[in-house]
Amino acid sequence: MMREEEYHDNFYETEASQIFESALFAEARRRVVGFLGKQIISSPKEYVLSLGSGDGNLDIQMAPLVGKILGVEISEIAVKQAKEKAKLAQVNNLDFQVGDIQKMSFTPNSFDVIWDPAVLHHIDDIQIAELLQNSLSCLKPGGTFISLDPSSRRFVGLFKKIFDEKYKKYHSPDERELDIKKIRNSFQRAGFSSVTIHYTDYFLGPLAWLFPNFPRAIVPLAAALDSLLLLVPIVQLIASFAVVAHKPSDPIDEEVH
Repeated sequence: MMREEEYHDNFYETEASQIFESALFAEARRRVVGFLGKQIISSPKEYVLSLGSGDGNLDIQMAPLVGKILGVEISEIAVKQAKEKAKLAQVNNLDFQVGDIQKMSFTPNSFDVIWDPAVLHHIDDIQIAELLQNSLSCLKPGGTFISLDPSSRRFVGLFKKIFDEKYKKYHSPDERELDIKKIRNSFQRAGFSSVTIHYTDYFLGPLAWLFPNFPRAIVPLAAALDSLLLLVPIVQLIASFAVVAHKPSDPIDEEVH
């Protein structure tokens, strides 16, 4: 079976640009940038650890909002692309490095924010627990952890069999959808406080993967419909989701938690 590293190297070398540079994916990324921007307190001193930073497109757009971003990505090819894009965009507060997030080792209390868009669903439950514990240690007291992942209950999962070939093609060996309740519990067991769930994407992201040539003229309409569905309480329960959690600010908070 192909390893995660091999899968992502192959993907970034062949088809990543076709998907990530499409109009639909650009809209989905714009939404993620907006969401992340609302969750962090902008400060020129803010230091961010970006897990699974890919080809750097998201971090390049987030760079003006924070002090510095360190991106860690398992694919050497993706890191090379990220560095080239950052240089081309003349963004100087970014650093990308090749690394396995499961083996990361950073100085405790060194980051203000950690985000990992679409990372947790690539690892199993035990690995998630270990990653969250390591991340908690890396965060400064009061720091924020933000993850975004597909839900096991999301609506588009009903059509998985119809798009089975593409689903398998664009899903790495260990990839899966996540149970929201289990993930929330994982954050709480790891020691995070104020764990909240946000519904972020109904069908926009999956469409970008399935139809990279989606007509640019229809993208605003698709985005508007997706946003509207996310406002419906019952409907949003079958959308993709984000977790926003915080490291307790002091020992008292930890005891209460």
